Amino acid sequence: MGSFPNQLDTLIKKVSGAVGGVFAPWQIKRVAKVETEASLIKAEAEIEITDLHLRAMHRFVEEEAKRQENLVLSNSITYCKCILWIFFKLVMCSTAYRTKTSKIAKCK
Repeated sequence: MGSFPNQLDTLIKKVSGAVGGVFAPWQIKRVAKVETEASLIKAEAEIEITDLHLRAMHRFVEEEAKRQENLVLSNSITYCKCILWIFFKLVMCSTAYRTKTSKIAKCK
């Protein structure tokens, strides 16, 4: 009776090996298909991330261009104001000098 469990164990291993051998190609194909699908999902996620970064970079560049445009416009306006102020002072001082009034002291 002691050899019966050994023989039963051997039989189970043989049947299991035979069944496993029959289903092994199917299992390999199934695993390969799942791995392929996982790779596709990963690639799609990377494309979405890349697209997201591209859109964010585009938005950043547009914002910075607008900011730079506003800065240039502001500097131009300030420059024009300074030129007008200098021109006004020159006109006032030259008028005061020509008329020799007390406005000369105000121009200094």
